[in-house]
Amino acid sequence: QTFNYPSYLDKHVEKVSRMSSHDTAISPDIPDMTRLLKRVMEKLNDHPVEVQIINPLTGEPMNVKVGSFGLALVLRLDIDDAADIPVIPRMLYELDHGDTAILKWFIQKRVVFAFAVTANGLTQGISSGVSPERWQQIEKEATESIFKNIVNFPFADVKDTWPVPSLQANLNKPMISDVRTLFLSGDLDCRTPVEQAEEIRKGFTTSAHIIVQNAGHEQVLTHPEIRKAITVFLSGKAVENVKPAYPPIAFISLTAEGTPHPALKR
Repeated sequence: QTFNYPSYLDKHVEKVSRMSSHDTAISPDIPDMTRLLKRVMEKLNDHPVEVQIINPLTGEPMNVKVGSFGLALVLRLDIDDAADIPVIPRMLYELDHGDTAILKWFIQKRVVFAFAVTANGLTQGISSGVSPERWQQIEKEATESIFKNIVNFPFADVKDTWPVPSLQANLNKPMISDVRTLFLSGDLDCRTPVEQAEEIRKGFTTSAHIIVQNAGHEQVLTHPEIRKAITVFLSGKAVENVKPAYPPIAFISLTAEGTPHPALKR
């Protein structure tokens, strides 16, 4: 599952768009976030914007041009983080109107990808491989996705040339285990989504799956009920009735000031 389906990100964007359309703080100005995103991506594809950030290696100012690929990478990394989801519709709205202030914050956060990626991560991911059938589906979905194949950056770019041995696993054979196993997911996580856990869980005959509502990729293990549930599970007790949830996402309005999100610090 190292190589992800582009549709996971597309479906997640649609989910966030539906959530934001029901939030009166932004819905009058952003009735359809998905449509707004597509418009902004088209603009950036034709006319990249330039933001000034601090070079993390030298501490000096540097100018960075951001096109549709840059925005796609930011969204791939942060649109399933419940801490960042609230400000993303406003970022897209402001980009549509020529304001790059919020984008600048996200680029500063993720600029390391412009310098390097970890060889350790590449080695682990590429050696685990991808089945021909899965890769064929990924390529098909990438042609249909507004984000292309950004979900598999940088693995897809070097999967056939990175010098590591394959683990030689039979990728079409399900993993089977009778060891008690606890699966944990956030319902706002599109990097390791609920579907992935359920796919693997089919081979685990004595397992439980706790889904944390309103949790992104970063928030699952920090929920206090999850910490308790792990202890309960390891003690041999059932956890099927554990239903943890964070408060619903509250999107940041277009007029909010102060620091409801660090990207709004001017």
